[in-house]
Amino acid sequence: MGGRKEGWEAINGLVQAVKTIADDLTVPLVANLKSDGTRIDYPGSSVTTEYFSENEASQIILGLNESGYYTKLYRGEVEFISSVLDGSFEALPRTKKLVYNTAQSGVGAGRKSLVPAFCTLRGINFCNSDAYTVSLARHKFHVYSILKSIGVPIAPSWLFDSFGWLFGRRPPNDIKLIAKACFESASIGLGEEAIGTLSDTYESMLTGQIMRLSQPYFVQEFISGSEAEVPVFDFGEGAFALDPIAIVLDGSPILGDRILDYKAIENDEFAFANCDHLDDAVCQGMRHVAEQAFRALGIRTVGRIDFRIAPSGKFWVTDVSTTPHLVRHSSFAFAFDKAGFQHADVLAAVVGANATRLGWCQLSDQT
Repeated sequence: MGGRKEGWEAINGLVQAVKTIADDLTVPLVANLKSDGTRIDYPGSSVTTEYFSENEASQIILGLNESGYYTKLYRGEVEFISSVLDGSFEALPRTKKLVYNTAQSGVGAGRKSLVPAFCTLRGINFCNSDAYTVSLARHKFHVYSILKSIGVPIAPSWLFDSFGWLFGRRPPNDIKLIAKACFESASIGLGEEAIGTLSDTYESMLTGQIMRLSQPYFVQEFISGSEAEVPVFDFGEGAFALDPIAIVLDGSPILGDRILDYKAIENDEFAFANCDHLDDAVCQGMRHVAEQAFRALGIRTVGRIDFRIAPSGKFWVTDVSTTPHLVRHSSFAFAFDKAGFQHADVLAAVVGANATRLGWCQLSDQT
C-alpha cells in the first residue's frame, strides 16, 4: 500500500465502485437490540452494552439506504436463521445479497460466530470475518499469545482460571495489573477493581469474577498513558490502517490510570479525537503493527486494533475487533468524517470492499 493519500483515494474508489451495483444489492442487518433484552446474561455486567440502541440500528439502516441498498433488520440470530429456513430471506428483492452481522446472543466464548458459520453452511455471502477468526478474536489469551509469538508488542500477560495461574506463572508483586474477562468486549466485567497489584485480595477478586462470568480472566501489566483505536480495511490490496483515533475521557486524551471501563461504555461517557498528543512516528508505528496483526489473525475486509500508549511513546496492542462498531459514535465514523466523508460512506466502503472481494465490482479509479 502506498501513502495515506493513496489509501483514502482507494477507499473513495470503493465507495464509487459499489454505486454501480447498488440497485442489485440487498444488505440485511443481523443485530441484537438493547430494547429486546437478553435471556441469558451476566449479573451486574450486562452483555447488552454490546447491543445496538434503536437509534444506532436506525443509523446503520439509514446509512445503507442512503448508499442505495435495500436492507432489512433481523433482530438476532434466530429471526435471521428462521427466515433462511422458511425461504423469506431468499425472497428478499434484488439479485445480490450480502449479510452484515453484529449479533452475538447469549454469553461466553464464540457467540458472535453463529451467523458467519450458518452463512458459510448455506452459501450466503456476508461482510464479516469467517467463523473461525471471529471466535479466535474473542479469546484474549489465544489472540495475544499468537500476536506475541510474531513480535507484536504485547504487555506481559498471564491467565488466571478456576485452577489458579496457568503453569504457575504469577505476575510480580511490584507492578500494576489490569484484569479482563477472557471472552468479552465492550468492557464487560471491567470495573475499577480490575486495576491493582497482586495480593490475596486481588486473587480473591479474580476468583469471584471467574465464578460470576464463568470464564477465565486475562491479566496484563497495566499501562498508564493514553489509548487509541486503529481502524483497518482490506479492499483487495492488503491491509490499510487508518490514522489512530484517541479515546477521550473527561475531555482529555491523556488518560493516565483511567480506562474505558464498563460504566463508561454503558453510559457513552467517552469521545474520540485526533492523536495530536502523539508523535507522527508513534502513529505510523501503530498503523504498521495494526496492519500486521490484522493480517496475522486472518481478519477479513474490516477490523480494529486497539492500543495503550505510555508517555514515552512506547505502545502495546490491548484489544482486537473483527466487527467494530460503524455507528456515528465510533472511531470508524470519526476517521471518515475527518477525511471528508459522510457516515453512509463508512458502510458503503465496507460493502464495497466485500463486493470487490466477491468479484461483483472493481475498484474505481475515480477520486
